[in-house]
Amino acid sequence: MSSSSTPKPRRGAAHTVTLSDGTSFAVAAGQTLLQAALAAGLEWPNGCRVGLCGSCRCRVTAGKVRALTDFGDVISSQDLAQGDVLACRCHVQSALTVASDYLFDGLAPDEADIDATVTRVERITPLVLLLEVRLDKPHPNGYNSGQYARLEVPGVVPARCFSFAGACRGDGELRFFVREFPGGRLGEWLTAVDRVGARLRVSRPLGHFVLRDRKRPALFFAGGTGLAPVLAMLEELASLPSMEQPPVRVVFAARDQQHLFHRDYLDPVVNRWAFGTPIEFVSVLSREPRPSNWKGLRGYFYEHLPTLTTGFEQADAYLCGPPGLVDAMQLYLLKQGFAKDRISADRFLPSF
Repeated sequence: MSSSSTPKPRRGAAHTVTLSDGTSFAVAAGQTLLQAALAAGLEWPNGCRVGLCGSCRCRVTAGKVRALTDFGDVISSQDLAQGDVLACRCHVQSALTVASDYLFDGLAPDEADIDATVTRVERITPLVLLLEVRLDKPHPNGYNSGQYARLEVPGVVPARCFSFAGACRGDGELRFFVREFPGGRLGEWLTAVDRVGARLRVSRPLGHFVLRDRKRPALFFAGGTGLAPVLAMLEELASLPSMEQPPVRVVFAARDQQHLFHRDYLDPVVNRWAFGTPIEFVSVLSREPRPSNWKGLRGYFYEHLPTLTTGFEQADAYLCGPPGLVDAMQLYLLKQGFAKDRISADRFLPSF
């Protein structure tokens, strides 16, 4: 955190925030705490800026804020009680004091962005691209399965967040799934011409959507490119000694068979699973035409939730994909008695 100067509150500011080192800055009406800090020139740590990664987390020691989203997916109940908030997802409602010694002192040298080379781009469904890159040097400390990075093509594509679609091997070879849609800058750039050999930048690993307990049964729900972090977690579990691999069920929601791409990546994981330990994959197609040769579940996944959760009532749940899917699943699990601290959620927002 830079504290060499103390920005003066601007005229018309709604409230003033004071850090415990004496630095202060103004927060205008409608600004988040993070927006105001960055506008004031402070080096406030941040990542996704939508309340998913936890990088902007800070501790409020006096004053009131209004949360724009539930912080419970990123911050524990104990730390919430101590005043921890996500600066990117709260509005300031009074004069505020924040503990500056709780913030990072900028980025460590080994946390800087790393240049990388595109090694593969392949369309794997009508809407999803496989992107593989090679870092000039591997991340010094690797990454945890379930985390993500910001990808940027300097001067062309702004930094956008994408989950690692495989467990960390430490060799600098990375895989991502990129959803293509109108206005999606990275997808448009990747498909404009052959990008193999092109250069981009990859940030340090970010996010707290990680395995809670590798010994507990795990229930995964994924939609679309939300498969990426789930695949990384499954690869990590598959690497455990056979006696330690937990029972697993993976539910993948897709539009139709054209959009099913998970088996190409999940089948190799199955082959590494211990004999006799349950691992099950279930697909639910919402718009599969009739008639067709599809013999699996049809409709929306929430129509099948009682069946899909049977036998995994004591599992840790991991939900990843579009916000509507994740929110509906989380609400159902809570109503079924799942403890909130046993549910991890990662909502995928469009990356324009």
